[in-house]
Amino acid sequence: MRSQLHSTKMYTSEQRHQLEHVFVVKLAAYENWEVDPSTIYSAVETNPRVKRWLELSRKLLDVVEQAIS
Repeated sequence: MRSQLHSTKMYTSEQRHQLEHVFVVKLAAYENWEVDPSTIYSAVETNPRVKRWLELSRKLLDVVEQAIS
């Protein structure tokens, strides 16, 4: 199923990048945290919460792309 998800890309790389930032910020806010969108990728290296939020945002984007394809 994973390969099927990746074969239906609807967003450009830039759009996915922007949406990842939006989702990470929203997920952080849901857990009463604040994340600076400009530091998400560097924070992944040191903050397990940010790493998890980024992983979840990518999975969410995959599911959204699959649902609308």
